[in-house]
Amino acid sequence: WFKEENEQLLPLQLSDRISIVSAGLLKISKARLDDTGKYLCWVNNTAGEETIQVSLTVTAPLTAHLQPQVQTVDVDKDAQFQCIVTGHPVHDVNWLHDGKPILRDNRVEILSDPPRLIIKKVQKDDPGMYQCFVSNEWEQIQSTAELQLGDASPELLYWFSEQTLQPGPTVSLKCVATGNPLPQFTWTLDGFPIPDHSRFLVGQYVTIHDDVISHVNITNVKEEDGGEYTCTAQNAIGKVSHSAKVNIYGLPHIREMPKITGISGHDLIVKCPVAGYPIDRIHWER
Repeated sequence: WFKEENEQLLPLQLSDRISIVSAGLLKISKARLDDTGKYLCWVNNTAGEETIQVSLTVTAPLTAHLQPQVQTVDVDKDAQFQCIVTGHPVHDVNWLHDGKPILRDNRVEILSDPPRLIIKKVQKDDPGMYQCFVSNEWEQIQSTAELQLGDASPELLYWFSEQTLQPGPTVSLKCVATGNPLPQFTWTLDGFPIPDHSRFLVGQYVTIHDDVISHVNITNVKEEDGGEYTCTAQNAIGKVSHSAKVNIYGLPHIREMPKITGISGHDLIVKCPVAGYPIDRIHWER
């Protein structure tokens, strides 16, 4: 008997576990994974010789364990999962995200030895459940792990533009932001709170994609409603703002300014809450 080792046929080494019990009968007790391979039986006499080859595959139950089981990664940081596999043989290792196959791209790298999944610069759509499926001809097993999104400062996805219009119509200003924790919006007009008037409606809601949408609707817009509107999205990590003017044609108008408190040694910026359009000149007195 011979066994193929490193693409060479070598005489089979007999032992207490591997023995020839009778002519042509080879017995391997308590088969091991390293017994897998090609075996050749060679027989001859004075009239000639004959050979026959047989392949032996020794299997072991498959197991898979995805590590880490839970990881929290901040936006724009990298995440990595390793699928620890035992058993033999292993034919395929496939990766899924929330039940859908994962495809390689410029951010997703799939390595095979050892099986690993690398997600570069994690984005808000990446969190969820990840699975590695390990299979051969006889069985398929899987392991699951979770990727959670860490803290992310707010980011504006959409914002309103400057506009100039005549009095009368309804004006809608909208800002959209994302972040973790979900940001809250506040609105100001020339740095002061939005006027407490029934014509002003401020609203906010969250989409199924965890985008926060906030708006200011102004009905029957008047010349005194003009000015620089600012939306500010803020969470525990940070804040982001956007400002643009709404110009309403009409006579100059200055809204009443609330009391302002400054701190010695710090900068103080006060915007004149002026409306009407166009404005030729603004004059300050103290």
